[in-house]
Amino acid sequence: LLAKEGVQLIDLKYLAGHQNISTTMIYIHSVQSYKDHVGMYHPLNK
Repeated sequence: LLAKEGVQLIDLKYLAGHQNISTTMIYIHSVQSYKDHVGMYHPLNK
C-alpha cells in the first residue's frame, strides 16, 4: 500500500483520480481493514 510507504494522501488522491480526498481516505481505510481481517484468518497464522 502506497500510504504505508510514505506517499502523501494528496498524491494518492491524484493518482486515484478522486475529486474529494474523503474518497481516498475511505479506500485507504477499507484496504487496511481487509488486510487486517485476512491476516487474522490466514492458515499460516495458526
